[in-house]
Amino acid sequence: MGTLDSGDADHVHANALNASRRTIDLSNEELSRRSRKEASKLVRRFETKLSSGGIVEAIRYETQAAGPCQMAQALINIATRSHPGMPLSNSYLLHELAEAKAWRAIGLDFSSKRLLRLTFVQRSELKEQKRFHYHRNISPHLEGIAEQNKYLQAVALAHGYTLSLGAVFKHHPVMPSTEVDKICSVTSIYQTTESETPDAVHFYRSLLASEPGWREFPQGYWVEKGRTSYFFVAESRLMGKAPGTNPPSIASDC
Repeated sequence: MGTLDSGDADHVHANALNASRRTIDLSNEELSRRSRKEASKLVRRFETKLSSGGIVEAIRYETQAAGPCQMAQALINIATRSHPGMPLSNSYLLHELAEAKAWRAIGLDFSSKRLLRLTFVQRSELKEQKRFHYHRNISPHLEGIAEQNKYLQAVALAHGYTLSLGAVFKHHPVMPSTEVDKICSVTSIYQTTESETPDAVHFYRSLLASEPGWREFPQGYWVEKGRTSYFFVAESRLMGKAPGTNPPSIASDC
């Protein structure tokens, strides 16, 4: 058997190293493809909960037991009329469904069909009951937030954005910063780092390009209330440094 001189050996080593690197790159690409495929399946599983009955239940929970509420009705209109079937709309409805289910699990039903038969006085009493329990038990609200964020995290991954639950939650355009801080004070699962901010902002800008109602209403509403969201603050900062066109929109096409 012949031997390689130093030059040939270096050449063989370099080729082997390059082949190894190509294998690693292909493996990472395949892993990314599979991750996105699995995320798309997860998105579809979440969305099967939004049958016509599921949507109607979410509407009942958010409006019938809340009494006259400008914000609740406006958000329902955006989710079911302006941008039905889109990711941000779906996430809002999934939140309401999960929250309603969590209340039922502890014996409180704020979303049943019987609400349609209540008188104005009875509905007012139910509204006060819901408010009473809402301020004393945050668990159902946490269940709703978790459902919303897990769905949006899957949507993000299906479209190439790898974000933590914390980044998805913190930068949600409808979530005021005060609410984010409140939730983060009672649970540690929504931790995030500044390095995730650009991707989170770009992801939500992509969604908002297809669902502008979720930008227009909360942005105006929070300004009126003297609040803001971490998304709008980060978007302003990032786009101020690097002005550009809106990214392509993301529809619920997983």
